[in-house]
Amino acid sequence: MNEKDIDRIADKIIEKMKTDREIKTEKQLTPFQKTEKLLSELSLLKGAIDSKNMLIEDLKKEGISIHKKETGVNVQTSKVYLSELEKVENRIEKLQEEIARIENVISMVERALGTIRNNKYYDIIEMKYFDDLTFEHISEKLNISVITAKRYKNKMIRQLQLVIFSDDVIKNILN
Repeated sequence: MNEKDIDRIADKIIEKMKTDREIKTEKQLTPFQKTEKLLSELSLLKGAIDSKNMLIEDLKKEGISIHKKETGVNVQTSKVYLSELEKVENRIEKLQEEIARIENVISMVERALGTIRNNKYYDIIEMKYFDDLTFEHISEKLNISVITAKRYKNKMIRQLQLVIFSDDVIKNILN
């Protein structure tokens, strides 16, 4: 028996165990949990855009140096340089697509936040997800109980999830 056969058999066993529910597959997040995760990671998403933009700048510099090396070489080696240049250009294009997707998510979250910004307790969202404060600190700053802070946070998250994940929320309601 070779390695491919072993891998194929292992895959079949794992698949069988999953269907028999012997192996628990990763739990799907609810729209509420997804909303909280997006809020928690919003600043990381913005940082990812900056990192990807810096990488694009580095790749552009690399592409320029590859292009400069291309001049004055014979035809055979220029093909090698051209393929390297194409690799750099393709990588830049993929990074730009990733940036566009991340920007869409950030924009969607920020629009959703705009729908609750006038809420009396909106600061709870900022303190909890952007400042990473505990409910004890939040309740102390706002002079409300911890339970009240959690209740208003949950209420606003439910409002946000309706804006961000309306399709998922509707499916959950109907199921």
